[in-house]
Amino acid sequence: MDDRAVSLEAERPAVEERGGAAGLDDGLALSLSAAMGSVAGLLGWVVSTRLIAPSEIGKAAEVVAAILMIGGVAQLNLSVGMLRWVPGAGRFTSRLTWVGMLTVMPLGAVAALVFVVVLPSVAATTAGGLPWWVGVGLFVAATAGWTVFVAHDTLLVAMGKPWWAVWRNALFAVVRLGLMVVLGLVGLGAQGIVLSWVLPIVAWIVVGSLVLAAMTRAVSRRARGGVLPGWRPAAAFLGPTSVAELGPALLYNVVTVIVTERFGSATGALFFMAWQAVTVVDVSASFFMKSLVVGVAREPGRTAELAAATRRRLLVIFLPLLALGCLLAGPALWLVFGPEYAAAADVLRLLLVGLAFRLVVLIELGIRQALGRALAYARLQL
Repeated sequence: MDDRAVSLEAERPAVEERGGAAGLDDGLALSLSAAMGSVAGLLGWVVSTRLIAPSEIGKAAEVVAAILMIGGVAQLNLSVGMLRWVPGAGRFTSRLTWVGMLTVMPLGAVAALVFVVVLPSVAATTAGGLPWWVGVGLFVAATAGWTVFVAHDTLLVAMGKPWWAVWRNALFAVVRLGLMVVLGLVGLGAQGIVLSWVLPIVAWIVVGSLVLAAMTRAVSRRARGGVLPGWRPAAAFLGPTSVAELGPALLYNVVTVIVTERFGSATGALFFMAWQAVTVVDVSASFFMKSLVVGVAREPGRTAELAAATRRRLLVIFLPLLALGCLLAGPALWLVFGPEYAAAADVLRLLLVGLAFRLVVLIELGIRQALGRALAYARLQL
């Protein structure tokens, strides 16, 4: 990309115009995709408790948390960048996509390699009975893949294929849970849990990249013009917002560790399950608001109208869900995890009430990202 924006006369959007329900479709698709990932992760841990010893689950949880945390931070908020820039990229869509992907994937790989050197037990768990370097390779490959996993979803949304992202995540969840059961039954322990994440991530990124290569080339060939962000504007947006993403990345993955260390493993286990349920809702609501980014990118003249509509839809969808969660907290915990976990019902209710106020923050974060106010977004997020 040049330091200045590239534009041509007869510009045409990277995606075809869609109906007035496009914003709701985008929001629901992103929200459902995020929810599927979170729910599948939660179900995976539930299944693992039936098949694998707690000590092995602890080892696997360390590896999975590291992959998600490093990959999430190393993606530099590219997922939202795609929502902002792809709708107007036109014939530069393919170029924009691959410059972005090939920037963050090596960064994720290097960060994962450093992490393994500092904490070699991660590679040992991933390798199981295989040589240590096999574990290193699998961990690095999965982490590099995770840096662009979510970006693939937002790229599909930006190109006007939001429900492709939903089906992609649904299939990923089914495969991962199936692998979890099979590998748990054959007695691979912690390595089985890790491989149920690593193998689908690598396969999905390879296949998904080939599909997206064909799609972005087709968009580039059809378009007569387009605009690329310059390096400086791109860095000005991605820099502060990627730093801001450290907040939720650490929040989602470190809070349960702190609770366990402070109050013991028994209390930590109860809190972990309640926290996972809350994370599902928080991540889903956050991704719903990201749909505003692509809406503003397509129709910048309707920013205020789109922001008001997205805000209204978010509250209409999520406030009743939070109320229902408060009402059914005890029975839900008892039914899903067992009677001992019902003791965390009041904890879950308090967290869900807090989420009602968190929605206000997520609305403002979505608006700031849509307007490209990176520093303001970073301040609030952190």
